Amino acid sequence: MKYILSEEEYKTLKTNSDCAKALMKSLPNTRVLQEMCTKISNEWASWKGWDGKGRARPWGCIITAQARDEEWYCDNCPVRSICPNENKEWSK
Repeated sequence: MKYILSEEEYKTLKTNSDCAKALMKSLPNTRVLQEMCTKISNEWASWKGWDGKGRARPWGCIITAQARDEEWYCDNCPVRSICPNENKEWSK
């Protein structure tokens, strides 16, 4: 997972290990972030179909689709930019 820090935050991290530990504790861990992303993808009605005219519905998470032996992709997932899953699939 990658984090974007300001130059000031980066310098503080390099010079103050206590501050670094406090900052790292305040960031969500990968498991919690993944649970949140999966929940949002499965429940947040954000996708209106390929033509954009349908009723909004959840996109659905590739992780839960794989658990059900379904093929699914991350193309229009509402959280694709912050999702920590390293095995994202894209349609061709």
